[in-house]
Amino acid sequence: MAGALRRFSHASGGAAAVEFAMVLPFLVFLYVGASELSLAVTANRKIDNTSATISDLVTQAGDEGLTVSELNFIMALSKASMEPFDAGKATIRVTQVFIDAQGVSRVDWSSDASTYPRNRLFPLPAGIANQRERHVIVTETSFRYEPVMSFGIIDPIEMKRVAYHQPRTVAQVRCTDCPVG
Repeated sequence: MAGALRRFSHASGGAAAVEFAMVLPFLVFLYVGASELSLAVTANRKIDNTSATISDLVTQAGDEGLTVSELNFIMALSKASMEPFDAGKATIRVTQVFIDAQGVSRVDWSSDASTYPRNRLFPLPAGIANQRERHVIVTETSFRYEPVMSFGIIDPIEMKRVAYHQPRTVAQVRCTDCPVG
């Protein structure tokens, strides 16, 4: 019996398998975490690009302005850039804000007049609010990112981006048939 115990205490044949079994859960957790982080960063970048693209396209409207159907087309087209993520989970709102001579910013029109009715006060960042007698296109894009491999550990992440652009070719972008709220 003593010989068997001595041989068992010096045996190392299964040590690598035991060590691997101990390290494997950590390696899998690390791999899944890095993959999810990469996907979340990609989704965040796509939200950023979508918001900036919509704002950029709206600011290029000419003297004829935009219609609601044209605005909806721009937003639908830009949602396509969200692939491979589910664009149905994205919420996009485009609003034109006018900053008057006193620095008060109010809604001119919005794709979501129920949230931003005409003449509602609209808070702007200090760098933009300091300008006077200007129109600003504000595009808000939000997205609920749900991790693919969360296993109930990671909650969905609410991502939101806001893009601010001034009209390019005209002083203001008219939305000829936008609801006024």
